[in-house]
Amino acid sequence: MYGPDYYPGNFNDGPLPIASIKAKGAGFVILKYSEGTSYGNWAPQQGPRVRAAGMVLAGYHMLDGPGAGGKAQAQYFLGKYAPQPGDMVPIVDYESIGEQGVDITLYKNELVAFIDEVHAQGFECMLYGHSTVKASFTDWRQSHADYWWVPGSQAWSDCGPVGPDLWQYQPYTLPAGFPHNFRGDGQREDASKVLTQLPIVGGNDDMASEDIRKGSQAFRAGQPLPAGSNADFTFGYNLEKRIDAASKSPAPGQPAPHTHDVTGKAN
Repeated sequence: MYGPDYYPGNFNDGPLPIASIKAKGAGFVILKYSEGTSYGNWAPQQGPRVRAAGMVLAGYHMLDGPGAGGKAQAQYFLGKYAPQPGDMVPIVDYESIGEQGVDITLYKNELVAFIDEVHAQGFECMLYGHSTVKASFTDWRQSHADYWWVPGSQAWSDCGPVGPDLWQYQPYTLPAGFPHNFRGDGQREDASKVLTQLPIVGGNDDMASEDIRKGSQAFRAGQPLPAGSNADFTFGYNLEKRIDAASKSPAPGQPAPHTHDVTGKAN
């Protein structure tokens, strides 16, 4: 599954070209809902249109280092995004463009406070980031995030274990056969392919099954898949195998067959 992400400037605050985005096969659309605690209403106006078109809606917040604390920013963001069952879990963007020169320890603490508040309000949280994450954490899970949205041009293996919660991102480098422009204007744009699955609000797809985790661990330990393994163990084992294969691929090739729907269940 794949789809684009946008901020208001991509359309000069105008409407999303929903028909073009859907016609090119997008399974989801990610919108920038907020930054700091003062932002416009472009995404809240466009989000219902994404849902109505049958695509999964996702929202992200740019964490503002010099702005209010992480808890206040999370409350502001969730007030705008207002996730519904079937939407993607809330996303926080943590990188140098948002840090804006503040002390990295302060910015790091803001991130943890942001994610903790998202959890307090009943949602999982996805972390977007690359070099800033790696400079802050030896293991990205120390941020308290449930998922990591990783730029495909950045190596991720040096920031702790990958496992089932990695959500692979491929900006600008989508393989042949994938759309590179959903807007219909021919310009290069951000688009993501999902290596594992979409983390969905209320979808029970956070891969918390102990058997799934055991399967993942078995592959990482170099063990063969045991005969007669149950479906969850096999899913975790094969998922880790796919992640490992993708990480060793020198360049994107043809897209792999889509084998799981947005709830993580086998098609």
